[in-house]
Amino acid sequence: MKKTRLLVFSCLWAFCTLPALAAEHPLPARHTEKKLNCNACHGTAEPTGNASQSACIDCHGDAPAMAEETRDRKPNPHAPPLADCTSCHRQHPPAK
Repeated sequence: MKKTRLLVFSCLWAFCTLPALAAEHPLPARHTEKKLNCNACHGTAEPTGNASQSACIDCHGDAPAMAEETRDRKPNPHAPPLADCTSCHRQHPPAK
């Protein structure tokens, strides 16, 4: 019985809270169109920091792939030396 109550409470909390978090921290249109949520990039429904570099690479490719993608830009923002993706790319306002 306690497990059932906990499950119901957790579902209600998520149902009521997560849309508010999403509204407070909207994603860019490209990520929203793909129906990505916090967990997709941050690995948790309640992120406390930036997404991991591996989350970016999983969808967008590694540094050489990104450098190739932006090869016509001068200077190429993805040519070495590179920082972490989130050093330049801010996908939504940080949590308060």
